[in-house]
Amino acid sequence: MPNEETFDPLETADNSADNEELKFRTIKKRINNVLSDYRNAVDVLAEPVQNAMDAIVRADDSGLYDDDEEPKLTVTIDTEENVIAVEDNGRGFPYEELKQYIAPEVTNKEELFEQGKVRGHKGVGLTFLAYGFNHFEVESVLNDDAYRVVLKDSRTWAESDEYDADSRPQAEANHCDPSDLQIDGRRGTRIEIHTDELSNPSVLSRAFNTAEMTKTILETQTAIGVLPPVSENHVPVNVKLDYPSNDESPFDVDDQYRYPHQKINVDLGDGESELETVDIGEYNYDEDAENAVGGVLPEDQNRYHGVYNWFDADDIAGRFQEDHLTEEFSDVDEMEEFIKERSLTVYVLYTYSNEYRNELKKRWDVRGTRKFHSPGVRIGTDGMISTWYRPVNLSFSAPRETRLWFIYHFLGESPDTGREDFSPEVHAVVSQTEQFLHKATVTKGKTFLRPTPSDGGSFDDVEPVEKAINKDDLSPREVGNYGELPQVKEPGEEQDSIAVFNQLVGMGLLECYEPYYLSTLDDYDGFLKYNPDKVPSGLRDVLPGSSDPSGSEKNITVEFKREGVDIIKHVVNETRKWSEMDLLVCWNLGGQSDNDNSIDASKEWGGDEITFRQPTSQEDRLYAGVTHIAQLVSKGDVPLHTIELSSLIAKFNEEGPEDNNDE
Repeated sequence: MPNEETFDPLETADNSADNEELKFRTIKKRINNVLSDYRNAVDVLAEPVQNAMDAIVRADDSGLYDDDEEPKLTVTIDTEENVIAVEDNGRGFPYEELKQYIAPEVTNKEELFEQGKVRGHKGVGLTFLAYGFNHFEVESVLNDDAYRVVLKDSRTWAESDEYDADSRPQAEANHCDPSDLQIDGRRGTRIEIHTDELSNPSVLSRAFNTAEMTKTILETQTAIGVLPPVSENHVPVNVKLDYPSNDESPFDVDDQYRYPHQKINVDLGDGESELETVDIGEYNYDEDAENAVGGVLPEDQNRYHGVYNWFDADDIAGRFQEDHLTEEFSDVDEMEEFIKERSLTVYVLYTYSNEYRNELKKRWDVRGTRKFHSPGVRIGTDGMISTWYRPVNLSFSAPRETRLWFIYHFLGESPDTGREDFSPEVHAVVSQTEQFLHKATVTKGKTFLRPTPSDGGSFDDVEPVEKAINKDDLSPREVGNYGELPQVKEPGEEQDSIAVFNQLVGMGLLECYEPYYLSTLDDYDGFLKYNPDKVPSGLRDVLPGSSDPSGSEKNITVEFKREGVDIIKHVVNETRKWSEMDLLVCWNLGGQSDNDNSIDASKEWGGDEITFRQPTSQEDRLYAGVTHIAQLVSKGDVPLHTIELSSLIAKFNEEGPEDNNDE
């Protein structure tokens, strides 16, 4: 074997075309098809990492590691020089194999993939790395060889109109002493990539903004983060991240997949509280414990920010019914067989509010618009997560879609080129299981969860039409001379309270409240402007407000509830601040009354107590239409002005004025 040589990596590309021009055009088209399949900036890390992890598994399977040697993998991200390097101490990359396998769809991994020993087997990863970038470099040390191969300007060629053999970039190979290479060890491989304006990514500081975010990417987007159950038998790997622009480099990286309930309480800043999660499948339920609810102990009720659960293939298959079938499966047995043959496992995380997602982004140091922390559905195969992602899609529980994470893991299922999509059968299984797996998680976990800042009501899986028919009729619907409420059914959820409030604004009774926005997905439910000049005479006669509210008092932060007493849960759990709320709107107060002490409603919760009383004057009421003043024991005399909608409507049925027009 000569010490130095050049070779054409595409010489081994199989093409049966007789016409030489057609042959060369076809090969280049195959190259560009491969490049088009790799659209994610993370792919430049995921592909060399996958090769490195496969090399380590094969080395371990061959008994190459001595007792005093551990598998190692180092990822280097040089954001100043735009250089990525991935180095392992696996089996090494035989030179003759490298010469063959840069060409598209040339590989020797099919049998190993079927045996579950490697992740990659389509023969396109090296093609992407070699022709997706203008500098591709491989160093490898084996027992009988050490070499460096460099391929330059291949991305420029791929983008050009040239296609003939003479125009194709030639790889330069140099067989040398191992000490002349950058590899640290007696065996292994190092792949180095340089990015530029033609490549994706082009600027590494934008794709891998910080060392902490890059760690997150490695553990959640590449083969380093090994998914269970493969992780239980996978050889442990000592993974390091070298991030030269950070003085604390190198960093330890875990070789197991990072789920969204993990690493959420690392390096908390001043004033940040821990996010608590619980595995509801492993929880020690005790039905006989005092004050237990469904076996959940009192100290664990309404405590956690998130609940998670794992479902195995038998559990998932056992939940299938005829109405879950799709055109990909002829009967339930066929679908169950597909699930069991692939040993499907599904992880589901359900959180108390959208605030969990925002905190996760911050604590994982996710920058920009990246979504690898976001709620949604992800798929992994044979221990490796893919870059495929879509939002959760539920039939009747849309508000929960932004609080759910699903991780599906199949064994023996092959993704497409670039690991960005899967077979129709996989998609059918995912689409038909997320509804009932979500339901099982929510039903079992709701007792553990903190109150949702925007309550979605009790869980059900009932079609909207049936749900509407079964609700009690709203009676009465008349609001004095203001007309009849459009609302037909009695409010059963928080959203109904918002609807009734808006209807009363539109009917003119509460037109003094001008909605600027109303949303149950933000920190608070809405913002109103209070205009005392628009208070209708009918409302002024029955429930007058202050004659001269200050400018700041006219800017109202509003919260909606079906039962007013439930606001205490949010204050105790610190999802709402008492001092930041100006108005509470509810359908009814709920709770317990104490007529002897002029308390219309009260509730004790979490060591605190909320009470509601009627205002004593229009200055006490502050805003026209306010029916009650809420106070929290822990907040002293600080009031929360409250409109109980049912009480307001009743007043206008009992004593509605003859004239509802302003004078």
